Amino acid sequence: MVIKRFIFQTYSRVHGDEHPDTIDTMNNLASALENQGKLEEAAQMKEEVLSKIQRILGEAHPYTISGMSNLGSTLGDQGKLEEAAQMKQEVLLKRQRILGPIFFLDIFSDRYGADPLNSNFNLCCHLFKWKWREWIVEG
Repeated sequence: MVIKRFIFQTYSRVHGDEHPDTIDTMNNLASALENQGKLEEAAQMKEEVLSKIQRILGEAHPYTISGMSNLGSTLGDQGKLEEAAQMKQEVLLKRQRILGPIFFLDIFSDRYGADPLNSNFNLCCHLFKWKWREWIVEG
């Protein structure tokens, strides 16, 4: 934890608070806090991460949507179930609207990883008649 906090502070000092690498290290620190059960601090940090990526990348960017999903999970862990459910619903709607047919694979890859050697990943591609090489490797 001390190392993650040090890395975040160093990135912030060197690159500034709005640099993508600083925001990424802030997100990593928030995840570490969450893993240690420091849910309030993690949620506050994830809210700040989300606010920054919304401002920098926009509402429709996949990183913004992932940030919303991460915050929704943390809210759920805090027992703020209604707030978490609303955020997760918004995430699903945005993913479906923006990503279209690959939306389902996006959900699947969140759980199993977009690993072409993963049998679940290959099954999902088969069910939706996708060829992973076409849009992961070439696309």
